[in-house]
Amino acid sequence: MKQKLVALLLAVAMCASLLAGCGDGSSTDNPGNESEDETEENAGNEVGGDTDNEDSFTWEQTWPDGQVITIMVEEKNAMDGVSVNDEYIGVKMIEEKFNVDLQFVPFAGDTETREAQYLLTVSSEDMPDLIFGKNRDYYGYQKLYDDGIAMDLTEIIETKMPNYKKILEEDPDLARDLRTQDGKYLFVARQKTTEEMATTGNGMGLLIRQDWLDAVGKEAPTTIEEWYDVLTAFKTMDPNGNGQQDEIPFDAGSWALCYLAVAYETVFPNQFENIEESLFIVPGTTTVEYGPRTQEFKEFLEEMNKWYNEGLLGGLVDEEGNPGFSGNAMEDAITGNLVGAFKGNGDAGDTTLEDSLVTLLQQKNPAASFTALSNPMTDDGTIYCSRRLGRGTGQQTIVTTDCDCIDAVATVLDYMLSEEGTTLLTWGEEGVTYEVDENGNKYLTEQGLSEYTMENGELTRYFKMYGGGDTTIFPTIGCFDLGSAQANEYPKYASGVWGNADITLTFPKDIILTAEQNDKVSSDNSELATYAEDMIFKFITGEEPLSNFDAFVSNLERMGISDIVNTYQEIYDAYMGN
Repeated sequence: MKQKLVALLLAVAMCASLLAGCGDGSSTDNPGNESEDETEENAGNEVGGDTDNEDSFTWEQTWPDGQVITIMVEEKNAMDGVSVNDEYIGVKMIEEKFNVDLQFVPFAGDTETREAQYLLTVSSEDMPDLIFGKNRDYYGYQKLYDDGIAMDLTEIIETKMPNYKKILEEDPDLARDLRTQDGKYLFVARQKTTEEMATTGNGMGLLIRQDWLDAVGKEAPTTIEEWYDVLTAFKTMDPNGNGQQDEIPFDAGSWALCYLAVAYETVFPNQFENIEESLFIVPGTTTVEYGPRTQEFKEFLEEMNKWYNEGLLGGLVDEEGNPGFSGNAMEDAITGNLVGAFKGNGDAGDTTLEDSLVTLLQQKNPAASFTALSNPMTDDGTIYCSRRLGRGTGQQTIVTTDCDCIDAVATVLDYMLSEEGTTLLTWGEEGVTYEVDENGNKYLTEQGLSEYTMENGELTRYFKMYGGGDTTIFPTIGCFDLGSAQANEYPKYASGVWGNADITLTFPKDIILTAEQNDKVSSDNSELATYAEDMIFKFITGEEPLSNFDAFVSNLERMGISDIVNTYQEIYDAYMGN
């Protein structure tokens, strides 16, 4: 059966090249590894390490040596059916540790091509043991189970995955987010612990010019009232020192208003077309509500209309004169020393838009300095997160019903989800790619950060050769601190500020819908979304008077918003009762 399956997977991989040619040309999601025969460029890079030492992960082998585990894996830039996972040092160590043979076959190409290959695989008579991919997007967890494709892992976790079972027992919120509404576990994935949700998920937030605050004699604002006071000072007190009243106190583009609306215990959606982004949980209740139809949202609009009329908001119209909230930050204005506050990006690296804008401004004006700010607090002092934060990344792992080596599969997956296995696949090996300081914090070594030439000629960092590092597609838990370990001091500091927020306001992102629920929420709401966004823009700019807000809500009702909210209320109630 395994030989027949591998032949099928190779055929699917060949299908990728026929459908997609060389793919979409973007960089790989899952960078490859150097081969065991090291190249001259990698001289001195030792592959692997001492795997003979006893460790904390206990297991018992009940399968023959060399047990084959077939894995279909999504790699959009894979070439000629060769998976980069075959070259990962961590994969080789896992194979040696558990006496298994992990056989990866990638499905590649653009999104449409990968989805076609995925559907071909799950509809075949012989499926792989595991599928690493966008199972939720391409098919849906519940449908995968209902159609006899995905195995129910609930009993397997209970009896064969003691490490993962313990994790789920100790983190009930995590367990709820990962199981279906009838209590089944159908997948595993790279996922955040509950403790990590806010601290590692807030890579964006508010930035304000600290040197401007100093110039106008103000402290960093913490409430909407203080924001108004500071922005007014920015507008009237010439903090850029050019003798003109040309300052743009707040750039409202790039959905920056999302960070202000939460002060009113409501949400400003950062994607109107995705209804879930407009939903929130009324604080202190279990009631689901649509943000734009609430009285709290009207109060927010009244304040934003005042700010707009007084010249405190910019960035709501692009260079072509198109209105909206989703445009890029005002690049020329920010680097031209004209903007006081805007949406910042704290992600690691020097190539992100906002980070480069900060750098460009400071090159022109070395005195420019920035402070990262938490979202403004509510009247009772709560700082709410304005972003819907999810547990994991885009890919998930299912065990197919064709898997006939479940003991080996369960043991390997349980190891990957252990602290030891997760660390191996993300950080690599202690003493080689990372060290631990006196406070127990990991940091990457010079060796770990060194460039490494992959077999396909691409460069990566050596620590990523163990399993992909912070972009790993393997099912792991935690270790999201790796991203901040690579960052410079600015994103570390900013993300820490933005992560100090209550995440209970926004509608949960990890709810697994039943097939019936999915059918209910999959209807086209584009007309409602377009209407809501257009009217909200007009309310802020004054093109539509706020005296018409009740009529706006009535129109939303006629367009079906109550039915939509009621459906999501049923979904949320089932989720909370799980």
